[in-house]
Amino acid sequence: MQAGIEETHALVRGIRPTMDVEHVDINVATDLAGDIALLLLQTVESQPARGDLWLMLFDVYRTQGNRVLFRRAASNARALPVANQAIDWGAVEGLWNAFNEGEPLDQPPEATSPVPAEPAAGPEAAVAPRKRRLGDVALGTAHESLERLAARYRELRQEARFHERVFAAIAPVLQRPTPLVQLPLAVSDSEQARVLIKREDSRQTTPEFENAVVQASIAKLLQKSALLCSNEFKQHSLAVARVAEVQQMPCTIFLRRQDLRDDLSLLTELTRHGARIEVTDEDDARTAALRHWTSVEESTHFVHSLGAGPYPYALLANDFHALLGHETLMQYRQRPGIRPMFPVLVAATQSRADSIGFILPFLREASAELVLIEPDREPMEDREPKAWSGAYRERRREHAWIKGSGRVKYPEVSAQEGTRVQQYLRSQLQAELALDDARAVAYAMQIAPTLGGRDIIVLVG
Repeated sequence: MQAGIEETHALVRGIRPTMDVEHVDINVATDLAGDIALLLLQTVESQPARGDLWLMLFDVYRTQGNRVLFRRAASNARALPVANQAIDWGAVEGLWNAFNEGEPLDQPPEATSPVPAEPAAGPEAAVAPRKRRLGDVALGTAHESLERLAARYRELRQEARFHERVFAAIAPVLQRPTPLVQLPLAVSDSEQARVLIKREDSRQTTPEFENAVVQASIAKLLQKSALLCSNEFKQHSLAVARVAEVQQMPCTIFLRRQDLRDDLSLLTELTRHGARIEVTDEDDARTAALRHWTSVEESTHFVHSLGAGPYPYALLANDFHALLGHETLMQYRQRPGIRPMFPVLVAATQSRADSIGFILPFLREASAELVLIEPDREPMEDREPKAWSGAYRERRREHAWIKGSGRVKYPEVSAQEGTRVQQYLRSQLQAELALDDARAVAYAMQIAPTLGGRDIIVLVG
């Protein structure tokens, strides 16, 4: 566990930028939650239009039970027109009500931050328990097992060609790699940069299935022969059951009895893939699953869903996303006539593809020029709806810590230029790309004539 805390402290202090804020389980330690809150507060002060970061800040205060700072942040945000417009206030109210049931948010700030009272005893005070983060559940149920898993995984990822071994295992199942194609430019000049398009828009799998495939492959590298999970949500448990069937690995899935009442088809779908079902009467199936895992950990891997979780799952998820960058570089190096200089990597922050996973492995590569294109500054009401990849239960991965690293350029490209390139890509690649992806390609086309002896790779989703 200490290793996990040290990893996360390194993140917050900017020493080792290998995990994003959303990977962090803020319940690990009180001082860590304070560090994350400070990092988020400083970021929203400089970027008040980042509604996603405001919500993360409110969630940290909710976890701390700090009503004073929660109200103060809400008051400050309402006073800033750009923040007030960007924030989903319905979600903020939901976070507030999670630990202040019946008390309105818009009241004068309290003088002190009281410790949340223990619920009164007796049946009249009984309420439905709020679902806790997996980190809370795991620390109380499988602490030692998690430490042993973390130690074994750290040894595994230090072995030579670790990422290549994982990629070789997952490629046949996920039909990877996705194409890396050269864009025919209007200007013919052998000395200018070639623009290569990494086409993640051709993916046919869900993030949940991809995550399950990667974890099953890592389980085999850890010499584990079976999979285990709880029904955190239906897409996750179905993905684990499908992967176990494909990989011919025994699979056990823990369900609450209520899960079966809520979805009568769930049991049929899981057993159709050969999964063994364990039904528990506990309020949280994860507790029962983790308790069982501690008795079979030598032969069985507990498959955690994408998102925040106990160490080492944050690191594992980070390595999972970084595979996209490693795959892209392997493809580039296999192409004929590659240039000696490291290619420029370009992506849109709001691409349907995983732009963080695309550049993640190269943050420490001094020769790598990394470029992210942020959304155009059009009025909020004119923005097109975003179709996120679905990773992290439809929540976009966090870019703030990457921006703070100083390793990435953020040039501006207009929506008009993006629209023009959208039409060009439709004719050249027969691809219907989102506007943000088209703006990333537009930037690459703009700088290509100025980059002699260097190529550009653009991620599109």
